[in-house]
Amino acid sequence: MLEKKEKVNFIITCFSRGDYWKYLKQILNNYKHIDVNYIISYNGESPDPDGVYVGPNRGHSLGEYDCIIKGYDNLESNSHRWIKLSVDSWLLNEEKILNIFHNMEKTQSGYAGYFWNEPNRDITTDIFFVDTRFGNIFEIMKEKEFPFFEHNKYLEEGVYYLLKENNIKIYLIEERNPVHWENREICEKLNWTMSHNLNENIEYVEKTFNKDFFKNLET
Repeated sequence: MLEKKEKVNFIITCFSRGDYWKYLKQILNNYKHIDVNYIISYNGESPDPDGVYVGPNRGHSLGEYDCIIKGYDNLESNSHRWIKLSVDSWLLNEEKILNIFHNMEKTQSGYAGYFWNEPNRDITTDIFFVDTRFGNIFEIMKEKEFPFFEHNKYLEEGVYYLLKENNIKIYLIEERNPVHWENREICEKLNWTMSHNLNENIEYVEKTFNKDFFKNLET
């Protein structure tokens, strides 16, 4: 009997690194235990003809906010499980992904991520997991537009504040600690690579899987 795949929605945001997309797409299409339902939303050059154009980039924080909300609104959901990724952030270990979701279910947590490792920095939004059964942070973000990234004082106005204000439990992904900078580009404990250098991401994938992983790359 074939193993039943677990369904997960992916929102992938992109501004200036469209050349990463074909590699990330190959990774997602090779998942064996996750039924991937994805959308890529962008506010730069189009990385994919099926992507969703958001509009002019309003800057680091609001530009990313626009991509997240546009992706959420335009992806036909097939699950209560969601992952938000930037196009340069590649999650290679499916078991670890599913373990995070299973732990969220056990703790009835609607959000999973970690804090940026600096004073008054918000909870992570470069990569985060959502289980809408326990609270839908996307719908809450839509109600309150603001530059919600790490530059905010998280106790007063960031995503952490929104989660607490709406009684959404947070599951902390301890393997990411510390996020900034030690685990920002490679997190060995999770097999995540998030480098701003494309070749470094490719090399990590080839080391983790095999050197021919991208040999028959889909375009």
